[in-house]
Amino acid sequence: MRFEVAGASLRGVRENNEDAWRILPEHGVFAVADGMGGLEKGEVMSEAATEATVLAAPELAALARQVGGERATEARQGLFHRMEGLFRQTSQRLYDMAAEAGLRMGTTLTAVALAPDRMVVGHVGDCRLLRLRGDELTVLTTDHSIAAAQLRRGHITEEEYRRSPKRSVLYQSLGPVPEIEPDIVEVELGEGDCFVLCSDGVWSALEPEELVRLARVEPIDQAARELCQRAVDLGSDDNCTAVVLRIHDMGAAQPAGLIRSLKVSPLFRGYEEGDLRLLAPFLSTRDLLEGDVAVREGEFGEEMFVIVSGAVEVSRQGIPLTQLGPGAHFGQLSLVSEAPAAATAAALFPTRLLVLHKDGVQDLCARRPELATRFLLTLLSDTAERLVEFTARIGRAEAVLYQE
Repeated sequence: MRFEVAGASLRGVRENNEDAWRILPEHGVFAVADGMGGLEKGEVMSEAATEATVLAAPELAALARQVGGERATEARQGLFHRMEGLFRQTSQRLYDMAAEAGLRMGTTLTAVALAPDRMVVGHVGDCRLLRLRGDELTVLTTDHSIAAAQLRRGHITEEEYRRSPKRSVLYQSLGPVPEIEPDIVEVELGEGDCFVLCSDGVWSALEPEELVRLARVEPIDQAARELCQRAVDLGSDDNCTAVVLRIHDMGAAQPAGLIRSLKVSPLFRGYEEGDLRLLAPFLSTRDLLEGDVAVREGEFGEEMFVIVSGAVEVSRQGIPLTQLGPGAHFGQLSLVSEAPAAATAAALFPTRLLVLHKDGVQDLCARRPELATRFLLTLLSDTAERLVEFTARIGRAEAVLYQE
């Protein structure tokens, strides 16, 4: 994969620039931080946050390079954990800095680490990562502001959100408290994708159509500058920072398709893409060759599987029972039961599976309780439907036996 990246930052109407940004092309790591203007020494906080990203960049890059290799699953999980560790450690460090200075200080931070076919994003605050794919603009991060939370819950409209004074009131940032819960999401890369990582001074001032137009300006460093300058010209009352990233020549590194894979399953039907991106770190993929066994009768397991492509045959005591295709899932009882598997599931031909481990469910419950509750209720409903269907089949079989 080849990419190009550039950044720019303007002070705008503010007395000083409390934004900070870093681009490290040699590591595929980029970051934008916005010091909180309502507090003190915001520029100190944002600089410290981006500097922490610089220090973590070599380790993030090393893990990212391994994502496409033989130990892809371990490297992917390691990349998630290292990105999360960056945010948690930085939050504690900035809190200690503020406490030592006797000041209330804080900053947002959004950091990106590129892997061969995806990026892993860490995020706290209200900077945004935007993706331009063709003419479609997608917001890939969630604003951690009071107004944004009200909008997500349907308590206010989009227009009310834009006018709300609570749009700049953050309920999560680095510095004011020692512990935070960063969003760690995975984003698939595609040929020609363009990403804009920017502070709220930029995205709040520009209409989507203009943002798309400016992000396509050539050369790329001019695009970054024009995004910031146009936001200032339109009256942005904040510092304006933008990093523009363009993906070229993906070659053999094709998108992993995890988000699309989740959409295959009825278990995740109706989920917003943002929720699916938050779920991605708790899942992995597994490829089976013809005849490979995912679940073996009589053995204990701790994984549930969703078929992305291919098919598996379910058998008991060597007798085929059924065949399952894309979107079907199996093994869900292993997430909640200690009983051995009642049947064997083997690939009929090359098959890709999504894998959710029991530990992943526990982690999901601890970190994303709302998503965990939604998923578990859906799984419970599906299991209940299967039980009703199974009971009906037994009833029909008993009726036939009694008639005989």
